[in-house]
Amino acid sequence: MLAKCSAEGMEIEQCDVDTAFRYGKLKEEIYMELPEGLRELLELAEAQGEDDVVYMLLQILSGHCGAPVV
Repeated sequence: MLAKCSAEGMEIEQCDVDTAFRYGKLKEEIYMELPEGLRELLELAEAQGEDDVVYMLLQILSGHCGAPVV
């Protein structure tokens, strides 16, 4: 839609992009712990007694300090 408007020379006054943070690339390796109870909910193997497991992010999360701000 944005490309079509641009090609037609139209102006956009307002736009909301729901997927803006889903495809962001990280510039550094970031590791995080899952929130309380999420490992059990997802039935991950690490949930069986492993409390010190961390996961490497593959893409930017909305709200992360490196995420773009609009």
